[in-house]
Amino acid sequence: MTLNAGGIKQATQVLREFIVEEKVQAIQTRWRSFKYRKKNKKTTLQVSQASRKKMLDFVEDAEASGIDEAIDMLLTKKSYDFDLEIAKEKHGERIYDEDESYLNHLLAILTKRDRERIIREIQLSFLAGWSAAKRSRTKKLGANERAADNYINALGLKEPDDIEHLD
Repeated sequence: MTLNAGGIKQATQVLREFIVEEKVQAIQTRWRSFKYRKKNKKTTLQVSQASRKKMLDFVEDAEASGIDEAIDMLLTKKSYDFDLEIAKEKHGERIYDEDESYLNHLLAILTKRDRERIIREIQLSFLAGWSAAKRSRTKKLGANERAADNYINALGLKEPDDIEHLD
């Protein structure tokens, strides 16, 4: 079958002969969406739902008119400096997704390089503990705490009790 170069209406009529009405309507909806995006120069940016929520919250915190203005605030050097710092401060106080661990929240704010280094240290800690447990035949009480202390000392880190806090 050969079709002449007709419009969307003719294409829809032909489609109705071959597929169910529900699918024709879905195609029409997609066509309208495509035409709107093309006319208004819009595009789709795919992000996780959690990231979308954070972006919308930042729009609110920054008192921006929309996501476009919020992104503009973040990416351009304009007179936004003061407003941006206030918005970032407000946004930083928000807590997201209680199901996610506190450690994940801390890792999320680090650079990729720092995040990888910390994750690697955690892996090394786990493996050191695992091998220490395998070597310990007597399974004495406190052996795991001593192994953890030895590991922390080997890294050159201070114990939490040894750290002086400023009051």
